[in-house]
Parts: sequence; C-alpha cells; structure tokens
Amino acid sequence: MARFWWGHKQNDNWIAWMSWSKLGKAKTMGGMGYHDLEWFNIALLAKQGWRLIQNPHGLVSRILTEKYYPHGNFMEADLGRSPSYVWRSIWKARKLLNLGMAWRVGDGSKIGIWKDKWVCRGTVGHVQTLVRILAHDAKVSELIDADTNWWNTALI
Repeated sequence: MARFWWGHKQNDNWIAWMSWSKLGKAKTMGGMGYHDLEWFNIALLAKQGWRLIQNPHGLVSRILTEKYYPHGNFMEADLGRSPSYVWRSIWKARKLLNLGMAWRVGDGSKIGIWKDKWVCRGTVGHVQTLVRILAHDAKVSELIDADTNWWNTALI
C-alpha cells in the first residue's frame, strides 16, 4: 500500500512521508482516515454521479447522457452494451447515491407517490399502503391543494 501512495519503484530510493498505519488512522487521531480504500473509491465515484445529476449541462454530463441514457436520466440508466470503464464504475456507484438521496417536495410535480423516496419517516422513504386511491404513477402534487399550497388532508 505504501508503494502505491508514494510511487515506489524497484531499486529506487524513496521517502515514505507517512507510514501506512498512520494513513489508516482516523483523522481525529492524526491520520488520513483511509480505512477501506474500496469504499473510499466508491464514495468518490458516487460524487461524480452526483455531479452528473446536479450539472446536466456540463461537458462530461452531456457526453455520458448522449452515449448511455439519451432518453432518460442517470439514476434510471442501463449499463448498456460494451460500456467504458469510467461509465461502468460511476454506474455501479449509483447504489450508494440511491441510499442517501430523497426528494425535496416543492410543488411535487416530478415526484412519484409510490416509487420515489420523499417521505422522511420510515425506512423505505416512500408511501407504503395497501389502499391506493390514486393511480400507480400518481405524483405528489396530486396530494397538495392547489389553492392553499398545503396538503390535501382529506385525500391523505
């Protein structure tokens, strides 16, 4: 691991600026906080996925959108046939993004009542009920009274 971080090559002199035991310590204990490099890598890839969502007009976003999900969005995109290493890596990190993402309701026009994570309470993050008055593709905006911009309590 030290050879990776400090670029050590066979028969070269090199300086190990920090021991691996210190690199693995928590930051609060004077280390760098690298406990699990695999998860650290996944977190960085998830950050790139978040950038695709937040900056859809950026160059990388436009290229990946055109190639891998021209008629959809990043979170619903398929892996595709013969994907690049970069796309495959970012695509796999969506699982981590999905765990932490939830909608802010606003007007609710883009949020599906039954499938999207928008409810703060509960473990799933979306409405779970056996009674479905509204259609399976109903939006949260249907639960909001348009006159008062408040929840339609009679419907809820």
